[in-house]
Amino acid sequence: MLMLTRPIVCTLDIAKILQSSTIHEWFRSFLISSCKLDKMNQFHHLSNQVPHHFVSGLVLAAQSQHSGDKNQNQRDGLLDRDKVDVDALLSENQRLRQMLQQYQDLEANRSSQAKRRRSTGKATLKRKRKAATPKNLEGEDADIGIGGNENDDIIKDKLKSVRKPGKKCCVINCDRLVKSRKLCIRHGGGRRCSEPGCKKGAEGATYHCIGHGGGNQCEVQDCRKKARGGSKRCHAHGGGRRCSMLDCNNAAVGKAGLCINHGGGKRCKHPDCGNGAKGKVSYCIKHGGGLLCKIPGCKTAAIGSLQICIAHGGGKRCKSSGCTKSARGSYDFCIGHGGGKRCTIGSCKSVVVGSSGLCYRHGGRGQCAKEGCFESRLGTSKYRFCREHTPNDLLDAFDEKARKRKDKSDKKELNQP
Repeated sequence: MLMLTRPIVCTLDIAKILQSSTIHEWFRSFLISSCKLDKMNQFHHLSNQVPHHFVSGLVLAAQSQHSGDKNQNQRDGLLDRDKVDVDALLSENQRLRQMLQQYQDLEANRSSQAKRRRSTGKATLKRKRKAATPKNLEGEDADIGIGGNENDDIIKDKLKSVRKPGKKCCVINCDRLVKSRKLCIRHGGGRRCSEPGCKKGAEGATYHCIGHGGGNQCEVQDCRKKARGGSKRCHAHGGGRRCSMLDCNNAAVGKAGLCINHGGGKRCKHPDCGNGAKGKVSYCIKHGGGLLCKIPGCKTAAIGSLQICIAHGGGKRCKSSGCTKSARGSYDFCIGHGGGKRCTIGSCKSVVVGSSGLCYRHGGRGQCAKEGCFESRLGTSKYRFCREHTPNDLLDAFDEKARKRKDKSDKKELNQP
């Protein structure tokens, strides 16, 4: 049996061709056209599916076309001897068409799957590394079945993705990671600020700390604080994440997305205390947390880098000429020179009391607890009534405390230079 020397795919309607009277001329034209289709290498596996008696006629036609064979009777005899079943040939042609369509669909599916793998490969790798933590790996030992042939690859992938814990700082009770010289950044590791007398760590690619111009500083003029998040401002000037509570623009602390006033960050461990913890300890300033004033005998929280309280000169001071009082809020002046928030009632310029936005005269401390009374109460806790409805003993104690506070403030003003 003769075989084809190149792949040929039958894609025409064979039944119509066999019924025509010019079958020999068609053999020659089909062979010439098949030579042009020789570049379609992806369909070479279909060449063996063509019927053998149909292939024999094509081969003889090719030999006579290219070699100039004059024995026309030999080719006619072979064609007359081979009785071709038109129905069988038509069904064979239909089967080849289906195989070709299936092959094209398979190639299209493979190409689309390859594109999806390339686009989602990095994301899948990140998810695997995130899921393969030591905690999850220990809990899944029973389900994975260590030692099984099917799950060995899964175990190897998870073990590779688990990062080894870094070395800890050599300072006692310090759990931070080592930066250099077996020390963390806080205890002297890493690059230090090149400014004389400064022992802070250098920020970014510079050799200076934040205070001396290194790293990413806040863009507000005269502010040397570090810019937070993707913004160019510090927390005080609106940079970083903000509190998720409605109408609150304070900086968010911790993973909860809330500010300290709304429950964000560490809380005080003292019973029945919901204040935020200050400093390295888990207690608020009232219960021993934070940094206290360094003046002997003073238990007030220190404000600013001087480590002294507001009463002893700590924190931001009023910028008015000759005034040594502390500035209030985000303003640069004390209350007497226009600092602090003012009452929102009409043209009232009194200082706001509490978070109500009102002064004391307009109910900033709240209304009297007496039913039907709308006067302002004296204070909080036991002073829940106005002056008229407060018992005499409590009213005398309240007046005595107010007198002592006034005397104390007067003495401080006299002692100040």
